[in-house]
Amino acid sequence: MILTVRRLCACGVWAIASLPLSAACYVLVLPYYERVLTFLANVLLKSVSPPLTVAVNHDAQLVVSTTSALGVGVLDRYDPHIVFLNLVILPALVLASPVGLARRIKVIAATMPVLLFVDVMMFFGMVQTRTLLAGDPYNGIYAWMWGTVMAGGQVTAVLAWALAHRDVFGRATPR
Repeated sequence: MILTVRRLCACGVWAIASLPLSAACYVLVLPYYERVLTFLANVLLKSVSPPLTVAVNHDAQLVVSTTSALGVGVLDRYDPHIVFLNLVILPALVLASPVGLARRIKVIAATMPVLLFVDVMMFFGMVQTRTLLAGDPYNGIYAWMWGTVMAGGQVTAVLAWALAHRDVFGRATPR
């Protein structure tokens, strides 16, 4: 199949139309995804100095804290809807993909573990860059790193989708 501009535009329209369904699924999956992510993030955060922990509060926010002789101190809270936006975008893109149903299921099965790994790494990066910014709030490199990591949720979904469909995009130009 050759991916034409018309097919690509149709894919974009279907992706936008699929967003409500994708968002509804996201609401159902988020509590379980957060549990897995916090478990994996806590493994990494124990290695930093001082050791940090992440938990999910009653508003589904990811709360990063540290324990000292004075007790537990909350360092920061993260909105999961920013951190995990890729969980809304990727299924909508996959639903709108110009491939068959079996291929769509394979793409979701293959990309979700990769997104989990990337989300854990990005969350760890967010915590680390936020710590760096707290020490030097006017450092342009730290601010740039923070912005890059915060936008990563959107970017990783599109990249995962494009990589999973690279053979379709690779045939976009006639031979």
